[in-house]
This record gives sequence, C-alpha cells and structure tokens, in this order.
Amino acid sequence: MIKIAITGHTSGIGKACADMFSSKDVYGYSQSTGWDIKYPDQIVQDIIKNNCSVFINNAYDEDYQSILLEKLYKHWKNSKKIIINISSYITDYPRLERSKDQEPWEYRNYKQNLVNTFRKIALDNSNCRVHLISPGPVDTPMISHISANKLQAKQVAKAVKYTMKHAWVKEVTVYV
Repeated sequence: MIKIAITGHTSGIGKACADMFSSKDVYGYSQSTGWDIKYPDQIVQDIIKNNCSVFINNAYDEDYQSILLEKLYKHWKNSKKIIINISSYITDYPRLERSKDQEPWEYRNYKQNLVNTFRKIALDNSNCRVHLISPGPVDTPMISHISANKLQAKQVAKAVKYTMKHAWVKEVTVYV
C-alpha cells in the first residue's frame, strides 16, 4: 500500500489531499496534531520511520517548506519516492511599488525560494521524483478575506493526484 505524508493535512489544500487519499495510509503533519514544520528534522525522521513513499509538501511557514524539501530529498535522493511541493502562482506576479501592508510580499518571497529550491533539485539526476504545483488563489482559510475567483482546494488535490500518476509532469500552474 502507498503511504503518503502530508504537511498541513487538517485544513485547506492539505485536508483536501488527505481526504482524496483516505483509502491509502496517510500520515499527517499539522500544528493542530502536534507537528510543526519549524522542526523539519522531526518530520523527516517520522516520514522515514513510517516508510512513506510520497510526500506532499503543503504547509507554509516562512522558509521551512524549502528546508523540509531539501532535508527529505537528501534522504530520498536515491530512492524511488515522490515529493510534490505546493507553491503559489503569486511567485509570477510582478512586484510593484506598494506598501508592505497591501501585498503579501514576504509570502511571495518564501514561495519563490521554494520554487528555486525545487528547480535546483529537479535538475539533479536522481531516482526521487520531485514536482511543483503552483495554484492561483484557493478557497482556504488563509485567504478567506481576499475577494477573487478562487479554486476549490479539492481541485488542487486533483492536480496532486494527477502529478503522482504522471512522472513527466514536473511543474504545473492551476488557476481559475
């Protein structure tokens, strides 16, 4: 049976992924269940201990998503495993001169670091597959205050499932 590890599995995109893969063994890593991506070594060790073969790197907290990718990839580099990273379409927005209060530039910069880390690893010749999904606005609690056309979290989960099945999909943007 496929064992899937997911960060942020109790809300938003992570929950939609956990629900989609509920027939599999799902290992969730969320603050609400006692896990914190600010401690990536603990999560990596648990993923390895549980012999997971897929990791959905979804939870966001500053640069820790990128650090988690690097640390797990180091362990999985020579294994036939899959890492799917959830970034954001915001990395493609041009940065205009605006006040810090009007735009989420810190979030954008951390997600851009995840994209850069992914692209560096994706060029590596390894057995571990790495993928990146960059959704546009998604109907999640994180951006409930923003008025925009939004994807449903389950649509992003469908993109994750598709990516898992198709090794040739490396980087994809999903947007309404």
